[in-house]
Amino acid sequence: MTFLSSQIPALDHNKNGHQKPYDVLEQPLGTTHHLRIVTVGAGISGLNMIRALRKGMTNYDHVVYEKNPEVGGTWYENRYPGCQCDHPSHNYQFTWNPNPRWSQFSANGPEIQEYILRCCEEEDMRSELKTFHQVIGAWWDASKSQWSLKVKNLATGVMIEDYCDFLLNATGILNNWKWPDIPGLKDFNGDLIHSAAWQENFNYQGKRVAVVGNGSSGVQIVPAIQPAPPQTERMLKGASAEVMQSAQMDGDKFTPEQMERFEKDRDYYRSFIKATEEQVNARFRTVRIPHTLP
Repeated sequence: MTFLSSQIPALDHNKNGHQKPYDVLEQPLGTTHHLRIVTVGAGISGLNMIRALRKGMTNYDHVVYEKNPEVGGTWYENRYPGCQCDHPSHNYQFTWNPNPRWSQFSANGPEIQEYILRCCEEEDMRSELKTFHQVIGAWWDASKSQWSLKVKNLATGVMIEDYCDFLLNATGILNNWKWPDIPGLKDFNGDLIHSAAWQENFNYQGKRVAVVGNGSSGVQIVPAIQPAPPQTERMLKGASAEVMQSAQMDGDKFTPEQMERFEKDRDYYRSFIKATEEQVNARFRTVRIPHTLP
C-alpha cells in the first residue's frame, strides 16, 4: 500500500541545515481531502447543487446561504399579477423530479414555487440551508488557499465569519432590479410599483395604470389586470407538433385525464417532454459550420 507523507524531506530543513523528520500519514494514496463548499443563493440552481454534490461527492461540508426567508429565488420574489414562466412547464423542472401534474402548459409563479418547496422537502435539503443570511463579501486568502466570507444574519443583524474551499455563485441575474432612468419619475405622486417588488395589497381596480416595459413581466401583467385577457393560440408545426397537439387541453390548462396519462404512461410523457423542447429550440437560430471551408 502506498502512503502519503505530510512533508517533503528534500525541501524541508531546520535552522541548522539538518533535514527535519517527517510523519507518514496512515492513509492510502488517493484519499480525498475534506472540502468545505459554500453556495450563495437557494433558487433552482442552489437547490440543484445540493443534490448534485450528494450524488457525486463525499467527505465535504456544504452550506447554502440565502438572503430571503424561504427558498425559491426569483419564484419566491416575483409576485406580480400574471407572473408566469415563459417556458413549457414540463421542460422547466428538475430532471430528477419530473412533475407530470403541471396544471397548465406554462406554469404560473405560485405553482412553480410550490414545486420547488416540495422538491426541497422531499430531498431533505433544509439541513444544508441557511435562509435569511446574506453574503456581504468574499476574499480569496492565498496563504490558506481558501475563501474568507462575511455573512450577515438578516434576522438578528449579527455578522458571521465563514470560510470555504469552493465558493459557488447561484444568485442568478433576475433579482438585481432597478428603476428606469426616466426624467420626472421620482416626482410622480401616484403609486409607483416595480414588478420585481410588487405590493400584494395594491388595489389597481378603477385606476389608470401605465406599464413601462414590454418584456416578459410587462406582457404578463397587462392581460392579468384587464377584465378580459385576450385570446391566445399556440402555433405549432413539424413532427413534434403532433405529439404536443395530442395532449388534452382546456385552453392553456391540462385536463385531469391528460395529467393522469402523463403520470401512468412514462414513454408518452418522455416523448411529450422531448417534443416541447424541440419546439422551443426551433425558435432559436443556430450557427451551421459548412463541412468544407473556402
